[in-house]
Amino acid sequence: MLISLTVLHTSCHKPVEITYKEIKNMKLEKPSNGVLEATADVVMSNPNSIGAQLTESYFDLYINENLIGNSTQRSSIEISKTSEFTIPIHVNIDSKKINLFSNAFDLIQGKKIRIKMIGFCKVKKMGITFTIPINHTQEQSLNIF
Repeated sequence: MLISLTVLHTSCHKPVEITYKEIKNMKLEKPSNGVLEATADVVMSNPNSIGAQLTESYFDLYINENLIGNSTQRSSIEISKTSEFTIPIHVNIDSKKINLFSNAFDLIQGKKIRIKMIGFCKVKKMGITFTIPINHTQEQSLNIF
């Protein structure tokens, strides 16, 4: 009976929260019809000894404190136990929302800009869904065109 209670206690223990690690591979693609596409990989870490499934993510993307677009992902991503995983994001940006000409010289010179992501991820394990808030800011050079 003691063994059963120990197994029950460890299997019902609430998982440690999955954490945000970094934004990688942030790029702006060539504009088309006044719209830029930003792509990036959001790296997360699962410290738990069990895997899970990412079912949804939503991020608002800010450049130099200006909201330029958002990304929604609703396809499933398998998360292995005690591992890092990547969420690929795509954001369509109306070029009217950002002043590219004032920052063009800085971008060409490779100067860093401030990138902020605010949103959440939903992770599901054993029928239970957890919402994980994301609020991260970093400075980064962009690889454009």
